[in-house]
Amino acid sequence: MAFGCTGEFAITEADTNAFAVLSGDFNPMHIDATAARRLLFGSAVPHGIHVLLSGLDIILRESPRAIRLNSLQAVFSAPANHGEPLTIKCDEEPGEPLHLTIRQQDREIQRISAGVIAGDAAEEIAISDAPVPRSVPRSFTLADANGLVGSFGLAIDRRRLDRLFPSLARLLPASQLAVLLASTRIVGMECPGLRSIFADLILRFEMSAPDSTMRFRTIRADPRLSLVRIGLHGGGASGEITALFRPDPVTQPSAAAIAHQVRKNEFAGQHALVIGGSRGLGEVTAKLLALGGAEVAITFFRGREDAIEVTQDIVANGGRCRFFQFDVISPPQALSDEQLLIDFRPTHLYFFATPPIQLVKGQPFSKARFYRFCDYYVSGLADVVSSIYRLFPSGGAPLALLYPSTMFLDKPPPGAAEYTAAKAAGEIVCQTLARTRPGLRVACPRLPSLRTDQTNSLHSKENVDRTVPVLLEVLRKIR
Repeated sequence: MAFGCTGEFAITEADTNAFAVLSGDFNPMHIDATAARRLLFGSAVPHGIHVLLSGLDIILRESPRAIRLNSLQAVFSAPANHGEPLTIKCDEEPGEPLHLTIRQQDREIQRISAGVIAGDAAEEIAISDAPVPRSVPRSFTLADANGLVGSFGLAIDRRRLDRLFPSLARLLPASQLAVLLASTRIVGMECPGLRSIFADLILRFEMSAPDSTMRFRTIRADPRLSLVRIGLHGGGASGEITALFRPDPVTQPSAAAIAHQVRKNEFAGQHALVIGGSRGLGEVTAKLLALGGAEVAITFFRGREDAIEVTQDIVANGGRCRFFQFDVISPPQALSDEQLLIDFRPTHLYFFATPPIQLVKGQPFSKARFYRFCDYYVSGLADVVSSIYRLFPSGGAPLALLYPSTMFLDKPPPGAAEYTAAKAAGEIVCQTLARTRPGLRVACPRLPSLRTDQTNSLHSKENVDRTVPVLLEVLRKIR
């Protein structure tokens, strides 16, 4: 059989939402941009099986007749990003499985081995033509996964299937596609469920007695590796899934928990604008300043509920805080148009805005990633400062700016080139602003890695207790 050799595709957020309905995998890591920004990858990402099926749809579309899979192995090396082109390359040898590689911006996303043979409609297993019922991902610990068993009936909405994967809908048995869709439903909804990452999949397709029920069970749960292996059987297939338990989002200490570390009124007189103060280091900074007597305003981009929670925590513990929505990379006049800031007139600007930070070892330098970081740390920073200065008619302002830089500039780790370069450029912008903006004081401390959603990992060992002392030292130097 001759198939395509290469192809390109992209997956949008709308595509992902449609795939969630087709597969029954409604994990927030894929479909909830607000929740996903606090999860391991920093933003919502496409389902791994969605990427796999999209690649197969391109490579197999040139087949002149029906085909079927007799085996499939897939390793999900990294998550894809929404809206960015993905490329697939197929290596085909006579009598051998197809070997496919999917990449995004020179980063390997998946490696797939697919055994493909001629199809026979007479061997098809009857699968219900119906949508998968919507449900909520199960939430439990890795220990709970031991001995877990489950089952559900296989179903596939053929109209949705045809819209998303027209070539596969035409060429492959619906039962095989239902099995692949069931695999992401198992991982994202059942085991590990809410806290899942799909790592790899091994399937063998054998025509046995007709069976439209998918059964799964935990083979092994390894707390040392945060790993679970799951056996599955049904729809003419059997195999194994490897999935990882991802960590919970990082919870920063409450205002009450850190109040004893702040001296009374040590930040009194400040009108502190904390850009990105709804979570992470910005959240802790806002709490420390408010507890020390500063009047605080925090901004958020997507996490309104987070901003409300931080504000309420501060106010409940005697501090003053307000919040508003702001996009750092929007037109610069947006901030100076805020009536809140016209009344507030910041004396201190704390700049914690950042895009998702993903450090991937071994990948070449990406201009797109570098420019994305610069949108925040360079042009975004400069625009915010310009907006604040427009609040002062005289053109000068007694303003203090804290731009948190990174110790990675002293020794960049693998995979951090774009992030580190953009942070360095931000330091230069700060130095330039200090020379050209009357009354501006600037501090660019190179912070160590502290535990936040951005630094959270499967095996994170960051000491949460370092965050408050490190930030307090910095805040006291610029007050």
